[in-house]
Amino acid sequence: MNSPSDARSVFNGYSDGRPLELTLSNVGLDRDAGTASYAKIAVHDSTITPSGTGVTVTPVPGGGPLPTCGFPAYPAL
Repeated sequence: MNSPSDARSVFNGYSDGRPLELTLSNVGLDRDAGTASYAKIAVHDSTITPSGTGVTVTPVPGGGPLPTCGFPAYPAL
């Protein structure tokens, strides 16, 4: 995917009482750096596992291989 070397994923919920809730299934990134806060995240076959304040990560069952995809280069500004 040719992400910039400083690319990162951000998973932030609003607060402990209003967390972000999502599932990462069959996620393959070329840059696995990330930050997270106040999130409930289920993962299956993912190259990224968020961590941070108020973050819980739970493995979940799933099936199938990682999908392949590509993105065009972002135009220079």
